[in-house]
This record gives sequence, structure tokens and C-alpha cells, in this order.
Amino acid sequence: MKKNIFIIVMLCALLIQYVAAQTYERPIDVLLVIDGSGSMNWPDRDPEGLRIQGAKLFVDLCEKGDRIGVIDFSTDAKVVFPLYTIMTYNDKMNLKSKIEEIEAKGEFTDITLALQIASKEMVRARAKAVKAVILLTDGEIDPDPSREIFSPYNEDYLNELYKARGNRKEIIKIKEKYKRIVAPISREILRNEVLPNYKAREIPIFTVAFGRGADVELLREIADHTITEVGTRNYYFVEKASDLQPVFSEIVEQLKKVREKISEEKVQFIGKEVIHKISIDNFIKEVTFKFIFGRKVTPEDIQIWLEDPTGSIIDRTTVKEGVRHIFEEGYEIYSIFDPYPGTWKVIIKGREDVRLDITISTWGRTELKILTKALKPEYLVGDTIPIVASLQIEGKRITSRDFLGNLKFRAEIENPKYAIEKLVLYDDGQHADSGVGDGIYGNLFTKTAVPGDYIIKVIAEGITTGMKRFNFTRQTEYKVRVVAQKGRERAISPVVRGKIKVKPQILLPVIIVIVLVLLILMLRTRRERPTEEELPPAMEEVPLPIEPTPPTITLKMKEGDTKVVGYRQLKHPSVGERNLIIRRLGETFYISAEEGTLESNDQPVTGEKEIKSGDIIKVGELYFEVQLKPEENKISLLGLTEKSK
Repeated sequence: MKKNIFIIVMLCALLIQYVAAQTYERPIDVLLVIDGSGSMNWPDRDPEGLRIQGAKLFVDLCEKGDRIGVIDFSTDAKVVFPLYTIMTYNDKMNLKSKIEEIEAKGEFTDITLALQIASKEMVRARAKAVKAVILLTDGEIDPDPSREIFSPYNEDYLNELYKARGNRKEIIKIKEKYKRIVAPISREILRNEVLPNYKAREIPIFTVAFGRGADVELLREIADHTITEVGTRNYYFVEKASDLQPVFSEIVEQLKKVREKISEEKVQFIGKEVIHKISIDNFIKEVTFKFIFGRKVTPEDIQIWLEDPTGSIIDRTTVKEGVRHIFEEGYEIYSIFDPYPGTWKVIIKGREDVRLDITISTWGRTELKILTKALKPEYLVGDTIPIVASLQIEGKRITSRDFLGNLKFRAEIENPKYAIEKLVLYDDGQHADSGVGDGIYGNLFTKTAVPGDYIIKVIAEGITTGMKRFNFTRQTEYKVRVVAQKGRERAISPVVRGKIKVKPQILLPVIIVIVLVLLILMLRTRRERPTEEELPPAMEEVPLPIEPTPPTITLKMKEGDTKVVGYRQLKHPSVGERNLIIRRLGETFYISAEEGTLESNDQPVTGEKEIKSGDIIKVGELYFEVQLKPEENKISLLGLTEKSK
């Protein structure tokens, strides 16, 4: 029987390796759905607005060609910023400025409405982009009873409120009464209409339950119902505001899948210099150091700089090709292209009176990666969970004895009660690892008495081979669910003397299913994956199908008028809401932009620029010829195809 489980694990490991080899970098289309209810300002929630800093961190970690949108919800839900393509640094600044405008002042928390609005906005998502919605809330389903969707209760609610005007206690009772009536209705709409729509369109919802007041069971249900990839961690419970920003960082890395986690540690600054060392190996082509603060700080409060292995200093003032720096109130980022391999030092200084928790998270673009994955999404209480992992370079598993001789694998498993168990993974043929010295490491996790989500973090440490050797680390994690046995048949029996007992009657079907999955993946890949010539560059836009010619727009403008043209008029994914602002002064017309890209006669528009009849302007990716008729108080923008401009 032991041999049988090894066969299953081996086939699953091959499936993991095959899937990993078929992935390629794609841009992302993500909506950030942020709770703006007044309770977010409560002392035990997020009075400093670190969720806003987390959302801004998400934007800063995105890349050219990614598209991000923002929805603010509480009593109502509104698109603060439609899905918007990041092409320049200014695009990120525009997005972050809109995120900063979100205020915690709403009375209700209408999660269902927020996800309905998000679903409509996601219609604009690109077919080949990685799509997702990120929902952050501190509450439960608490819709406004006065909405028409709750007729006829809405009229009764408004009538009772009117009669109780001025009586605060009575008003509170009325609101609680109707909350108990309309919340179940809203919940059913969510379960029966909204979530199935997301599932059918393969759009996962990442949920972040913030604070004890959140309906954690509902938010976990939303995440589980829309999950699109086995093992993806798309539900988070956050009890402290200081933990919000790392969550946004983790989610963007899960979606992008272009950076591997090198290390993550928490340090505490108490007014004295801190020196933290990080090993960067020769396989890392770009490294990103993220410093996530436990509260808002100013540049004067804390100073962080880097010292590379040659002794060169990189700080906030460094202007150098291949170095990028970002500072915000809640975080600081250094990105280094082609970093020197070796030991890097992080030096942290600040005022003596500053006390600050800092999460140092290091990620790298590298071909040296961990291969591991949930072998199945769900187990029963008492089941044994096999954990299998290996290292790969350029998609191929490492089997070199020289390399494996210094390689160590371990796993850290966090159970639903947040207790952490540590487990060493072996390559000895005795721990669910298929064979001796083949580069596949494994072990069996048996402590599954508590139902719920188990987060499995796999960590690899070793030394690279070659003339110069460097220490390296890699980390990754995935999720499995353990459920109670009630109403379920057991596929795998409990552990017997440390071994897994597999029912012979289920072995052949399991193998057949895995082989069929492999065949389906091969056929699907051949049919759907673009060739080298067709594959879009990672940093370029993959546009939605659009009409060949943009519309012609005619505006009436008197002396002193200002008009705004944006996505609402042009309906194109490359256009922002305030992508073209036209101002008339006397007989002269000027154009400018507050977001997106704007050009006039092939020249970028910075500030205001005068335009004349016959000029060709580019709004986002759309071209127009300008026709001015001041005597008729008109300006026309004639839509052009790119070839006719």
C-alpha cells in the first residue's frame, strides 16, 4: 500500500511540474473593492487608514500593462476608478490619489451590492488577463433597507423612520428590526445570483475579513465559491490594521506569479540602528525589498538604505539605472535590477523616540523556483496530508547531487487556530517522496483534527553550484481545507502507525483521473496557448476587441467653458475618466489630461496645450482629428483609425 501512495504522489508531482512548465507571464485586471463604512474608523479597526496604504502598495507592485480599478462601498457602491491601464508612473499616481479619497463614513455595509457593481465593471476585463476582485470589509451583510430591491419592506421602513424622527433609541430599534429582514434577502441574492456569475466567468474573489466584527464564515464562503485554482489562498482574516498591507502584497504576488519569495521577517525598531542581512543568489535577476510599516510614518521618522556586497550604498537619493525607489506613509520599496549576488545589508535608522514594527519582505525574479502544490483541495478530519516539493531551474527539476547535497526543505503548517507545526521534508524514499536522491522531497502531515483552512508554507535553503557559490532561500505557500466527516465518505483512512492506508478500489480511478487531467491540459495548451510569435510581451497591453473607428464627438462650448471627455463617452479600456479636458478661452481652445495618456500631433501633452483645426490628438489609444467652429460654439473630434491619422 505504501508503494501505491507513492505512485499517486509521483503522478501528482508530475502534474505540478507540467502545469508549472506551461505558465507564462500575463498582465492582471483587478478590482479593489474597499469598505468605506464608518466602522472602519473605530479604534479597534483601521483609524489610520492602513487599508488605503495597502491598496496603494498593491498599485505600486503592479507593472506596465496591468489594469487596476477601485470601488468604494458602504451604503452604496460606486466605481471610484474604472479598470485603468498602468502605462506610466503618473498613471500609478492617479490611481493612488483616487484611493486616498476613500473615506470611512458610510452607515451600512452592502457587500452584495458592491460585488454586483464589481461584476459589471469586470465585463471590461481582457480575455487573456489574469482577473480577480479583492474585497476588504470589517462587517457583515448590512444593506440599506430603503433600497427598492427590498420592496415592500422599504416603504414600511421609511414610514417607521419618519414616525420615529427625533427618537434616537426608537430609530436604532427600527434599523435592527429591518436589518434582520433584509440581510437574509441580500445574502440569498449573493449566493444564488452573484457568486455563480463569478464562478461561471472564472473570476476569483479574494476576501479580507478585517476585525472580529466581520462575517468570517460568509467571507470564507465567497472566497471558496469563486476559487479558480486548487491551493490558492484567497481568504485572509486580519485582526490588526498593521497586518493589512502584507496581505495586499501577498495577493499581488499570487496573481502576478513572476516573483518568488526569498525571505520574510519582522523586525522591531526601538530608536537604535538595526542591521538586517539578506542572501541574494546568482539566479536572481531582479530583487524587490519591501519594508511594510506597522503604522504611518514620515521620511524623518525612519530612514532605510541598502548596502550591496561590494559595499556600495543605495538610498532614497540614489539616481541610477536599474534602481527604483518608492516611499509612502505605510511602506517603502527598493527594486534592484541585476543585483550583485552575495550578502546584502539593510540598515535602518530613525529618531530615538520612534517605535515601529517593520515587515521586511524580499522577492526576486528568478528561474530557481520551488515546485509544490496542493495535491487535492480538501481532506477530512483525521486524514493525512502529503506535502511534496522540489526545486526547478528553467522549468526542469534539479537532480544534481552536488546541488541536492546542500539542499534542505521544510514546511510550516498553520492550522485554523493559528498554531504552527514544523515538518522536515526528506528525499529518502520513505516520506511520500517517490525515491531516493531524485530531487523530490516530501513528508506526511498528520495533525488534522481541527476543521478549517491549513496554510502550508514550504521553505527551501541551500547553496548554489559553480565557481562561486551563494546561499539561497525560497519560500512559497498554498492552502488546503480540512472538513468534518459528517455526510462525507472517507477517501483516505486515518494514519495507521504513521503510514497511509489506501483503499485498493479507489487507486485505479485516482490514477485514471490524473492521467485524463494531463491529457486535457496537453490538448488545451496546444489549442489555446499562443505561439512565440503570438504571445504578447509581458509589459504590453492585450486590448479588448474594439470598433475599428472611434466615435465622432461634438461638444458645444461657450467662452470660459470646460468639458471633460473620458471613458464614459469613449468606452475604451485605454481611456480614463478624465483623459481629455478641453477649455475654451476667447477664440482659443486648450487641452489637458488628469489621467491616462494624451498626445497632440505625436507630442505628449504636459500641462495645457493649444489646439487648432486639423490637429491630430491621441486619447489613450484612440485618434481624433480636431475641427473648431468658435463662431458656432462647437468643437468636433472626428474619430480616426490609426492608419488614417
